[in-house]
Amino acid sequence: MSEENNLQDPCAKSEQDRGASGNKPKVSIETFRCVAKMGFPMAQLDLGIRLIRGEDGEKNPAEAIFWIRSAADQGNAEAQCCLGDCLAEGLCGQPDKAEAVKWYRAAADQGYTPAQYNLARCLHFGEGCPIDHAEELKWLRLAAQRGDALAQIQLGCALLLGDICRKNGEEGVKWFRACAEQGHSQGQYNLALCLIYGEGCPKDRAEGLIWLRRAAEQGHRMAQHNLGCSLILGQGCDPDPEEAVKWFRKAAERGDVRSQNNYASCLFRGEGCEANPEEAVKWYRKAAEQGHKEAQNNLGECLYKGEGGEKDPAEAVQWFRAAAEQGVDESQYYLGVCLINGEGCPKNREEGLGLLRLAARQGYEEAQKLLKRLEEDSR
Repeated sequence: MSEENNLQDPCAKSEQDRGASGNKPKVSIETFRCVAKMGFPMAQLDLGIRLIRGEDGEKNPAEAIFWIRSAADQGNAEAQCCLGDCLAEGLCGQPDKAEAVKWYRAAADQGYTPAQYNLARCLHFGEGCPIDHAEELKWLRLAAQRGDALAQIQLGCALLLGDICRKNGEEGVKWFRACAEQGHSQGQYNLALCLIYGEGCPKDRAEGLIWLRRAAEQGHRMAQHNLGCSLILGQGCDPDPEEAVKWFRKAAERGDVRSQNNYASCLFRGEGCEANPEEAVKWYRKAAEQGHKEAQNNLGECLYKGEGGEKDPAEAVQWFRAAAEQGVDESQYYLGVCLINGEGCPKNREEGLGLLRLAARQGYEEAQKLLKRLEEDSR
């Protein structure tokens, strides 16, 4: 249920924690270097971060790690977490996950929540340390209790799924809600799904749609897709095809293949928008090229029939085959017909009949009818 499994970025966190503002006067990197040489850990950390980012045109990862390590050696938890990230990512050579874990643990022991979360993820995947789900849960819970949104999401998922601990859906939903109320889109999305499907809480589609909309408005593409589906089907709300198309398009533009196919279908049928088969084919193609089987079938059908562009039986056969291999009964039927008739490909009656039988066994009526007719003709 989570899109976010990466380590937290302490470089971004450090400026947020200290209330960085674009309105503050810009301090030169040389000034930071002078103060860092005096032994002030926060100046050392800030200098390191600026050297990583290349501010003032000066990018020097090796010097950056020197100053961040200097601050970490003085016990600065934020620097310890940042050093852990630099080591985990191999900023100056090969990644050293084991030493990264050492620094995450040092910062976590001081109560620094990003380090607690990062340490938990290392314990989950066994990166730099043995897998230890019991200790992972300990650190996730500590970070979640201190308001860390990512920890709340991961703890909620663990409790809801019961994959690394005893299942407790009710507590899982509690953590999703805590995260959602902080305005975090992934927490809002997870909470929405729980409410819509009654996972860990009573079903409440109306409240679920409220949280789904909040996540969608923040650009969460899966929320945008699901909100579009709810609106076009009228699930938990009055049907609103026009608004559904809006959300499908937003998610499609963010690369969601399901929404690309749905948006194309709306354009093709003129549902919630003006019909535009040519534009529909473009979106079918985007999704098809990413392996979406329904889009592959839809694109194949457009090319086969010449809808939204010129007929192209040869390319249609390529897409029918791609979708048929993924089990799409309609594509199995169309590919079978093309093979039997030699449309867009050499004739191959035996393979074509085999595909028709596959589609028929899945209950595709057109395939069943055609097989029956072919059998009658052969008598």
